[in-house]
Amino acid sequence: MNTTAPAAQNQPRTRLPLAVIVVSLLVLGGLLFFAVDKLLVDLGGAGGTVGADGLHTAAAAGDVEAIQAAAARGENLNASNFNDPEGEDRSPLMVAIASNQLEAAKALIEAGADTETRSRDGKTALMLAAGWSTTAMVELLLEQDARIDARSELGWTALMLAASRGQSESVRALLAAGADVSNRNKWDQTALISASLAADLDCITAMLNAGAEANATDNFGVTPLIAATERAKDPEVLRALIEAGADVNAAEDSGVTALMRSADRASMELVQALVDAGADVNAADDGGRTAADWAAGRDDEAGQTVAEFLRGI
Repeated sequence: MNTTAPAAQNQPRTRLPLAVIVVSLLVLGGLLFFAVDKLLVDLGGAGGTVGADGLHTAAAAGDVEAIQAAAARGENLNASNFNDPEGEDRSPLMVAIASNQLEAAKALIEAGADTETRSRDGKTALMLAAGWSTTAMVELLLEQDARIDARSELGWTALMLAASRGQSESVRALLAAGADVSNRNKWDQTALISASLAADLDCITAMLNAGAEANATDNFGVTPLIAATERAKDPEVLRALIEAGADVNAAEDSGVTALMRSADRASMELVQALVDAGADVNAADDGGRTAADWAAGRDDEAGQTVAEFLRGI
């Protein structure tokens, strides 16, 4: 019988002193800190006293003094806020704009911030101002010769965004500066279609006065008039388009007309306006349904009322 113990069991066990372990961890932590700090600087100038996140915070709060101090220290005024929980990767100027901090935006521009820096999805400062801020912010950027017809990755322009969000004063400012009403986004929508989807009469009127095409269609054959029936409550929205030459009987690719959509909403006011303008009550979609059928399909009193009206014409 072999009574010799394995060699490994005969070796004394060696333990590192606790002090050595602590020192090693501190060294590794320091190396990691400097590595991350260098990476942040390389990605957008996040090192230093304020850093990217701090500068973005100052911009959001409208802290002009902090912005000026950061600029004096040479902070990167165009750094991306890559820790943004929304994943937008916006510059400090964009954050100031989205936060409606006009003085902060002015301070950043005066310090040399680039007005053409883009967010992750390709939006510019002017696009954000047009869709989510004030006309004063739009005018500030236009004074800096911001690219008025620049497009995002999805093809949106500042004019389209202003129109889609009902910012009529911003729409007028952009049109006065020469924004192109014929541009189209990824879905072939024009700014007028965007305004019509929002059912904003002021934006629609401004666009039509600037020469927007009243019968332009998107990728699905939707015209401004058809688009307007989705949200419009005031029939004046439809009348403005019709008076500008919109085809009241135009149908989208599935054969659905503005009258059918209005009937589906059981909006007697919209239905009446379209009928008065010559809408064909007998037109049928690809499924063979007329506007009366769309109204009756609601299976409620409002729908039945509209259906009876249409069937009585």
